[in-house]
Amino acid sequence: MNWKETVKEIPEEMKPVFLSQSDQGDEVECDLGCLVLNKKGEKYWHIGNEKFIKLNARKFWQSLALKDNVIPADTRDDELRGWLAFYLQRLETFDKRFLTLGKEVMYSGNALYDLDFYVAGILNRAMSLSFGFITLMGSSNYISAAHLVRPFLDTYLRLTASWLVSNPHEFARKVLLGERIDLMRDKDNKQMTDRYLVQKETSRYPWMKKVYEETSAFVHFSSKHIHGATAFNKMEDGKVKTFIGRTDNEVSEENKLEAVIGMIEIANCIVEQVFGWVLTKRLMG
Repeated sequence: MNWKETVKEIPEEMKPVFLSQSDQGDEVECDLGCLVLNKKGEKYWHIGNEKFIKLNARKFWQSLALKDNVIPADTRDDELRGWLAFYLQRLETFDKRFLTLGKEVMYSGNALYDLDFYVAGILNRAMSLSFGFITLMGSSNYISAAHLVRPFLDTYLRLTASWLVSNPHEFARKVLLGERIDLMRDKDNKQMTDRYLVQKETSRYPWMKKVYEETSAFVHFSSKHIHGATAFNKMEDGKVKTFIGRTDNEVSEENKLEAVIGMIEIANCIVEQVFGWVLTKRLMG
């Protein structure tokens, strides 16, 4: 983890962070909290139900979300494979983030709610899909891996739906009993279709609409699958080479990196939203 020293730098107020006494801390064993200010403007770490500690009580911190997922503009083509490995490893670290959040959801506050079990299902699906994506990418099966970006995004969108309704716990109970989310309506009486949820979230994350449209093309058979088999841009003397197999066919490193970074950004959205629920339980009981 990329730990930062508290004495040199502190995070933004209310942003979720891991806290540790050591720069070798493990996410599952660390405190999960955020920086808060009291009425006097004094800064503390909020790490649990009614539990506030001084900044110097934890020497190191690390953001829950993994930001700054970019490739330097001057990166050479032969360096992209190394960047791909780096970002796949980064995506894999969300396993511990999902597990830590699951624990905090269940132990925060003074009771368990229907929404807790809804969020547990969200985290379980997110962890399974990210593992499947990493496994498929490692098996040179980009087409199948890219297919999972869309349900990963769907996981986040269905999480946000519980924030759009008048009664999140009643909503979670209905979903548990089998009701379809896309047929339900939010507190503004809008039907919560996928496109509607994407529209709502695009105001917060402008990149989300493009990711939704691009990844939907992998779910349904489209030109992406045709180009995955035949490289029309490499036709020579009227000859076309078509590939049919179980693994990648001339998939560019740029396309692979785009998919991995997309997964990381969606994972960031998931963990920050879930932490919002953890913080609500800590403060409200």
